[in-house]
Amino acid sequence: MINFGKSKDCKAFKAMSFFAIVFLLFIFASSPSHALVNGACGPSNGGKFRTMPTQPAEKCARGLDTTTTQSGTNWRWTCTGSGGGTTATCTAAQCGSVAGDCKTFSGYFAAQPASSTANACNIGDYADTADTATLWQWNCAGRGTPAGATDACTANRATTENGACKAISGYYASEPATNTANACNAGTFVDLSDTGTQWQWRCNGAGTPVGTNSPTCTANRATTENGACKAISGNYASQPATNTASGCDAGSYVDLADSGTQWQWRCNGTGTPTGTNSPTCSANKATTVNGACKPISGYYGSQPATNTSNGCNAGSYVDLADSGTKWQWRCNGTGTPTGTNSVTCQADKATTIDGACKPISGYHATQPATDSASGCNQGNFFELADNGTTWNWRCNGAGTPTGTNSGTCTAQRRTTFNGSCGAAAGGTYSSPPSTSLCSSGQSTTVTLSGSTYNWSCNGGGQPAGTNAPCTATKAASCPDGPTGPAVNATCGVHHNETFTSTPSGSTSLCQTGTASAVSLTGSTYTWTCSGISGGTNDSCSAMKKAVTGCTMRHPVVWSVPGGMSGARQCAEYFRSASQTGPFEETNHAYGSSGMLVSGYCASGGASGCHGTVDWTCNSDGSFTFTNKICNTGDWP
Repeated sequence: MINFGKSKDCKAFKAMSFFAIVFLLFIFASSPSHALVNGACGPSNGGKFRTMPTQPAEKCARGLDTTTTQSGTNWRWTCTGSGGGTTATCTAAQCGSVAGDCKTFSGYFAAQPASSTANACNIGDYADTADTATLWQWNCAGRGTPAGATDACTANRATTENGACKAISGYYASEPATNTANACNAGTFVDLSDTGTQWQWRCNGAGTPVGTNSPTCTANRATTENGACKAISGNYASQPATNTASGCDAGSYVDLADSGTQWQWRCNGTGTPTGTNSPTCSANKATTVNGACKPISGYYGSQPATNTSNGCNAGSYVDLADSGTKWQWRCNGTGTPTGTNSVTCQADKATTIDGACKPISGYHATQPATDSASGCNQGNFFELADNGTTWNWRCNGAGTPTGTNSGTCTAQRRTTFNGSCGAAAGGTYSSPPSTSLCSSGQSTTVTLSGSTYNWSCNGGGQPAGTNAPCTATKAASCPDGPTGPAVNATCGVHHNETFTSTPSGSTSLCQTGTASAVSLTGSTYTWTCSGISGGTNDSCSAMKKAVTGCTMRHPVVWSVPGGMSGARQCAEYFRSASQTGPFEETNHAYGSSGMLVSGYCASGGASGCHGTVDWTCNSDGSFTFTNKICNTGDWP
């Protein structure tokens, strides 16, 4: 074997001679390319050196050398054969002092990158040491005798921390994540802009190299809003709170049923989680009612308004002192705030006085009732036309509204007359006298007693007068020729009829016989139908029709006869019984005596003629002026 000069006293390795190297190259070059070559260690095998053998020719005589490894103070490598040749394992020892030498690690490591001499030391032996927060640490201990210096080795510790959100459940009124401790499971807290419903932040990556940032971290925002009423003062005729803006300081508006005096609503809680509802919100109802009178027409003998129902359209009834012509009350305002009071309410007092006659007994030669005191128990005296048996007047209603007029008031008229015989008395007649029987009074039927005719002239009137007996002598007579048969008298068609004036007509008075004169006693017409040739007489009667009073009212105005060209005259307009056309005129010259006598409203000057004239119907068919109503000023 060729001697490569191993030092027995741990000298440094010497380079091979030039000739030895050339020889080796010759051997390798002359070997077949595919010949079997067993690996063989080179001259460094078994030697001692201060430094690790590195040259291939030193490490292997044949074959290919592998990387030299160190274990303690020994180096080891192999020489790999070719062409199926064997591999030789070679060693060498380190001698003397050799300082440890760290392997260099670039970058950052999450775990210790150096775990053995092979991957931690270029020279020396690996020994783990305590790490720092940022460095992985170990030593490469020196070798040899004495041992070489130890090299302190480091590699950057990867302190990378990826940001990670801390999960926060529930709802929060304020940001629950305010720092790394309460917001991040890893990384560094960074606050972000929040949304309406989310609190937001991020956990940024930390360490070296810097870790990745987390996605946006969130927590539910408590949007809870407890309902709160908006205070509304005052009184309102309609609901003042109609929506959230007008009815709630917080929450959502909900209308509620109102009470008699309160508008009511509620403000419901909103948000997430939902807030509590407010209590019932309220505002005062304006229950103001202004007093208003209930109109009451007509006239009343007593107060017609006695309570709110019959006296007020609105408000509350208050009775007031009445005046002479008015019932008075007031309708006070009510409600909150209190309404205004009405003006004084009024209804007309009924001062009506119905006319009532004063009874007057006895018989009177003159009208006993001449004014209200003597003729009326109530009302105003108004004289009427008298008839043959009574004095007549009326008691007109008074007051407001005007009372009803009484019926016709009467007093008995003294109409007493005594019967007295007429010129026929004391005479001599061949037949019963029929004329001039009485100068006063009503004659009775003439009767014959012997040779004396007898009758009576009866007094009448009120009270009835005395009767006068009358006689006449029947003249002696020569016998007459034969007479016809006796005919009994019978009343005619006027018997039991009613007449406004004395009935007449002999055939109407008597159907058979001869009619006497018709007389009136009280309200009864009487006459006698005498028999013929000794026939019997028949007494007949009829009733006098009572004529009731009437009043005619005629208008009085200016008239211009002949159209506009004539001079104006004051005219009373009336309708005659035979007229069917327009009203006729009874014209009177302005201011004439005829007008004044007739009662027209003409007093001279330019302010006369217009008004009305009243005429009363008399029982005998005549008319009497009774009243006039005059207007002031010229007729419009």
